[in-house]
Amino acid sequence: MSTCPLPRKLHVFVYGTLKRGFYNHYVMGDREDAKFVGVARTVDRFPLVVGSKYNIPYLLHAKGKGHQVEGEVYQISEECLGVLDKLEGYPGYYNRIAIPVTLRSMTDTMSCLVYVLDNFRERLLELEHLSAYTETHHQLYVTPNQRSSDNFKLESIYPGE
Repeated sequence: MSTCPLPRKLHVFVYGTLKRGFYNHYVMGDREDAKFVGVARTVDRFPLVVGSKYNIPYLLHAKGKGHQVEGEVYQISEECLGVLDKLEGYPGYYNRIAIPVTLRSMTDTMSCLVYVLDNFRERLLELEHLSAYTETHHQLYVTPNQRSSDNFKLESIYPGE
């Protein structure tokens, strides 16, 4: 007798435009296989910055710098993870790593996947480090359909270029 494997429980930590109330949340909010778990904070400090001419939130892979970052945790399916990978340009643009986070409603930590920017110019570390991406930051976000048709390149991910 063959048995079906149980689906793997994946958790993802989102800190920017995928959060509730922000532009890309439809990717999570419109899916039955993406369940909101709660508000959380990273255990470790990371620099969360808003950069590029499109005002995109980036979590820089520079553990120990910046602040503990507030975001949201979702339980997702493998299929939903594939959709997020495509949206985030993984692999190639963002990297996906596992980090410990603490839910606001509990004291224990849990492991979550998160998208981070690995290959960034050091000048991004000079931008303001945020503890949370807020509506104030999001008002400046340029949505993909508002962007110019020029090719968005990693080399241009900080203001003024």
